[in-house]
Amino acid sequence: MIKKSVMLGILSVMIFSSYLSYNFSSNAFAEDNAFTEIQYSINLGNDSYFIHFNACAGEKSIFSPTILIESELDTVQINSSKIIRENTCRGFESIIVTKSPQFVKITIVE
Repeated sequence: MIKKSVMLGILSVMIFSSYLSYNFSSNAFAEDNAFTEIQYSINLGNDSYFIHFNACAGEKSIFSPTILIESELDTVQINSSKIIRENTCRGFESIIVTKSPQFVKITIVE
């Protein structure tokens, strides 16, 4: 079994590849029927959480989605080159500062 500190180190490396920016611009919301759902979260300490979530397209594919992750303490923007094909989901992950994952809201913007 991998020790917790080793696992957190591995997760940190993985996260920084998808953790891109704290700034966001105002964009139009993604196509109707698109949605997100948190699959799991890991408490990293100091009000930081690793969040793994699915972003799902509705009736139309989403090309290079911008995903906004918001909490009561933080805002993170992910700019992705992934394509989310119609009626499918893609996995994403990030770190966000929050007192609890229940305060996290994830929105797909274009």
